[in-house]
Amino acid sequence: MRAVGLSTASYSLLMHVHVYPGLNGAELGRRLGVSTQAVALLATKLEAGGLVERRTHPRHRNIQELYLTDEGHRTLQAAYQHVGRVEDKLTDALGPEDARHLRDLLDTVIAALADTE
Repeated sequence: MRAVGLSTASYSLLMHVHVYPGLNGAELGRRLGVSTQAVALLATKLEAGGLVERRTHPRHRNIQELYLTDEGHRTLQAAYQHVGRVEDKLTDALGPEDARHLRDLLDTVIAALADTE
């Protein structure tokens, strides 16, 4: 992710805000498995970088919702392209069958770790 100027945590937050625009910090924290405070710190950094914006919830003025800015969309698109190139490189190195097997193994690891929380 450094190639596009993002940390892994920033990339994850941007992906979630893209897929679920308008999430607040508490909702994002639950989805990302981190504290609301961690989300707030990261969101502040991304907001300062022009990648996300906070908007006041229409009915609850104390709740701030997060949305991608145009620059956030461009940066996320660049990140997706970078990830695609990395995946292509792995597939070339491993071959299609072993790359698929690796994805299956990683899915199993993720599922196992999710069960321990």
